[in-house]
Amino acid sequence: MIIGIFGDSFAESINNLSWSTLLKTSYGFTVENYAKACTSAFWSFSKLKFYINDIDTIVFVLTAPGRLYHSDDKYLAVSSMFTVRDNLQNSKISGIDRKVFEAAEQYYLLLDNPEFNDFVQNQIIKEVTQLAKIHNKQLLIVPAFRESTDDRSIFKLSLIFLLYFCLLQSFD
Repeated sequence: MIIGIFGDSFAESINNLSWSTLLKTSYGFTVENYAKACTSAFWSFSKLKFYINDIDTIVFVLTAPGRLYHSDDKYLAVSSMFTVRDNLQNSKISGIDRKVFEAAEQYYLLLDNPEFNDFVQNQIIKEVTQLAKIHNKQLLIVPAFRESTDDRSIFKLSLIFLLYFCLLQSFD
């Protein structure tokens, strides 16, 4: 069984103590980690579509709604106002790069809409669920933040539950 992990920094394998790394090193699972910090749910969904045939089980760590998506990895940090402002404080960013981050800042200040963000997030959840069903893949969606979904009643779990889920799968 190959577990594919998709998500933001909460899913990215950054060191030997990351939960995603522990699945591989401590529990012996085959893990492919496609997660990356500063990404949106749509970015993760795009990666899932690309790698769906290479994995058996999907762990989709759902980031906060409203994160902007940019197809160029150079601009992943437009994903939140926090990362946008952090990049704008960096005096080394200039030219078109600065303009991209300034545009993202203006979006967050003037256009960002929580109702729209929740709608898009819920659509991504539906698409991920449908994709897993079409490809006959096991799916676990884990919210990274309390606000990751507006339907909190179905997401009362933690990353500890994820480990338990994976252990159960090893007995199949």
